[in-house]
Amino acid sequence: FPLIIFLLKPSVPNRVIIFLKIIFLILIAYFLFLILPKNNTLFLFEFLAAAIFLFVLYQVKGYLGNSLLRFLNIDKVNKNLSEKIKKYFNNGIISFHVISSYYKKVIYAILISSSARKKTILMVVIFSIFSFIIFPLGFVKNEFFPKTDQDFLYVSLELPSGTGLNKTNQEVLTILEDLRNTPEVDSVSADMGQSYSAMGVSSGGDNTALFSLKLMDKEIREAASYDIAEALRSKFSGYTKGKISVQEISSGPPAGADLQIKLFGSDLTVLDQYANNIQDFLAKQQGVVNIDKTIKPGTSKLVFVPDKNILADTGVSQDQVGFWLRFFASGFTADKITLAEDNQSKDINIRLSNESQSVEDIGSLNIPTSHGNFPISYLGSLKMEANPTLITRENGDRTISVTGGVVKGFSVTELNQKLESYANTLNLPEGYSWGTGGMNEENQESVNSVLRAMILSFLLIVITMVVQFNSFRKALIVMLVIPLSISGVFIIFAITQTPLTFPALIGILALFGIVVKNSILIVDKIIANQKTGMDFVESIADASSSRLEPIALTSLTAIFGLVPITLSDPLWQGLGGAIISGLTFSGTIMLFFVPIVYYYIFNKEYKVNRKNYKG
Repeated sequence: FPLIIFLLKPSVPNRVIIFLKIIFLILIAYFLFLILPKNNTLFLFEFLAAAIFLFVLYQVKGYLGNSLLRFLNIDKVNKNLSEKIKKYFNNGIISFHVISSYYKKVIYAILISSSARKKTILMVVIFSIFSFIIFPLGFVKNEFFPKTDQDFLYVSLELPSGTGLNKTNQEVLTILEDLRNTPEVDSVSADMGQSYSAMGVSSGGDNTALFSLKLMDKEIREAASYDIAEALRSKFSGYTKGKISVQEISSGPPAGADLQIKLFGSDLTVLDQYANNIQDFLAKQQGVVNIDKTIKPGTSKLVFVPDKNILADTGVSQDQVGFWLRFFASGFTADKITLAEDNQSKDINIRLSNESQSVEDIGSLNIPTSHGNFPISYLGSLKMEANPTLITRENGDRTISVTGGVVKGFSVTELNQKLESYANTLNLPEGYSWGTGGMNEENQESVNSVLRAMILSFLLIVITMVVQFNSFRKALIVMLVIPLSISGVFIIFAITQTPLTFPALIGILALFGIVVKNSILIVDKIIANQKTGMDFVESIADASSSRLEPIALTSLTAIFGLVPITLSDPLWQGLGGAIISGLTFSGTIMLFFVPIVYYYIFNKEYKVNRKNYKG
């Protein structure tokens, strides 16, 4: 059994050791060749020469080599280094023995002092109340998804209604040349008849066009996509031939516009007037861009407005007027006829004239009544009105939505609050109402869903703790760390001005199970100590100090593991930041809070050594 003998008493020939050292040296040289710049060959040569010299010097056992090694005191240095390495391997780089011993003395002193216990609990309660107050006061920003640097931008062109395709095409070519000369832009493409909204690309008319801008790689360009978008908005701010909007791609899933107010009612004219008022209000707000409304004017229409008093005097009803106007403009279908030559049926339309009628001819139309014929111009008036291209309805009511975007650096929540406050001052007529939409609505629905998930997870954890410890009070002690961890999130987010995004809410939800695990470790160890007959105070202090190292190491591991994702992308900054903040605060406060709370709840059930107790 040569393998067993080798494992029990390993012995490697000297030639094998030298061979392994040479291979190791070659591998290091190859690794350096890969990572060092190829144009820095002089440095690589010098490094290899020095390494070979030291290696040869170490292998030489002659008088010169030993004398030089003794002169440099390398053996002593190697011995000290070897002892330090063994110490680090045995105890770790950071030894918790000293820290645990000091922490045990501190927690023991707090437990046996009534004033120290009360001061500690009071400080924790004040800290928690303060942290939960700063959220409704607005110190913690709330944002559904943060603005991030993207690879694409969209520029929408909307010319006046009725603009022909040829004229739109000419304007597109002019703008396309300007966009191609924009710094940091790699390529530009234009799509006629397309537009872009918060929900994505949609079809438009002959007067619309959509430019897609592909930006240079993030490693090459110096400006972020939102900075480039802001520069383009400034560039086209004086554009008078139509409307140009610069749209940024959302970092999260499509959730609608940043700002949106929906107006509900029966009359589109009334809704449009209030929509214009909201647009004027948004135009005065800093940080608001791409203000728009869903109703789009089309080609004008000719409208007859009857005079009700004259209709009553002449005995003409509105239905009669409508019939003769329809008869004059388009006629009506009297019958169908089947042609033998192609065996297809065609409608037989009856009109007042087979010639095309002009607008001036409508005024000469006479309406026959029992009191004689009356010209249409006598019964009312004709006027031109805007004709919307699209009429939207929601729950049976006609609706117009006013939307707007928010640039980076401004709070979507604060601007939504201002918009809602202004909507409350509109004094809409009876039968008309307003509501929010877009990202604000999606944000609220997402928050409600996460809150429901938090409540459910809280209940499931409580049930699990009750089953595990067979005690409601011990389960309560474990669950108290959850609000402590959330308070830590609010404090850190307020200090660093990190918005509370949807991913941050997911991080808080994940934080529940992480912090509860740390609390379980302490409570479980206290129970185990008490079963051995250990003194009550000593069992709490010993459990806290003995669990310090696993709690600290697991928390630090999670924190360091989340640092890359937290710093890499603003989208995940909230998720990683929430877990890091919760672990940092709950991991520190919990080490003092949980033992004291356990002492207060179970003090009366156990005999305390009165010699060491002065509370």
